This record gives sequence, structure tokens and C-alpha cells, in this order.
Amino acid sequence: MRTLFIAVTAAAAIALSPITFAHSDGCEHTELGETMDQVKDNMRALGNAAKSDDFAGAEEAIAVLMTLADEGKAMTPMKASDVSDKESFMSGYVKGMEKFEGLLAEAMTAAKAEDKKALFAALGKMDNLRKSSHRDYKKDC
Repeated sequence: MRTLFIAVTAAAAIALSPITFAHSDGCEHTELGETMDQVKDNMRALGNAAKSDDFAGAEEAIAVLMTLADEGKAMTPMKASDVSDKESFMSGYVKGMEKFEGLLAEAMTAAKAEDKKALFAALGKMDNLRKSSHRDYKKDC
């Protein structure tokens, strides 16, 4: 009986693990996807630093985000293969990434000035940009 319980538990753990579902949505794993995962992690670190008045930590997260944004700007979203006017699509994507870079610069200025209100304002703008950009440029799989 105990062996059956262990076997069922192990099978359930394997079946429900995130690894099992990692790419079951039909999207292929891309370099841009990896970069955006890092952006997500660093945005979370930035938000946590801002909440705790850790302006040095915020500056570090912003510096990493600036590098990631620059790298991401040179990459092509998967959704580009689904559009008829790829040139226009990519132009809009790059403009969105440049806007993100501008908001990061705004956040860096606020962090250096230890201006929590301005830092949160920049974070709010970044969140709005993320929502609209994902709607326009992230492939639905």
C-alpha cells in the first residue's frame, strides 16, 4: 500500500510539474522570450526595491533593465512571422522598446534623486506600456 502511495504521489508530481507544461502552449522557446523573462525578474526586483526605499537596489535593477531593453530591441518577436507588413510591425516594436528605455531613464533619474513618488510614477507608465505592447507584439499561443 505504501509503495502504491509513493508511486501515485511521484506520478502526480511529475504530471503537474511546471517542466511538463513549459512549452505545451505551442510557442517555441526564443532568445527574446528568455530576455523578457529576465526583464520580468528585474522589474519585480525594481518594484521591491522601490517599495522598501532601496534606491541603490533600484538603480542596479534599472541598469540591468537598460541593457536587456537594448538587447531586446535588436530581436524579432515571434508574432512578426504572422503579420503581412513586417517592416511596419518591427518599426512599432522598436519604438515601443525605445519608449521603455526612456521610461527606464526617467526611473533612473528618480532613483538617483531618491524620489519615491517619481519612481512609482515611472513604474506605472512602464506597466501600462507593457500591457499595450504585449497586446500588440506578443504572440498568442
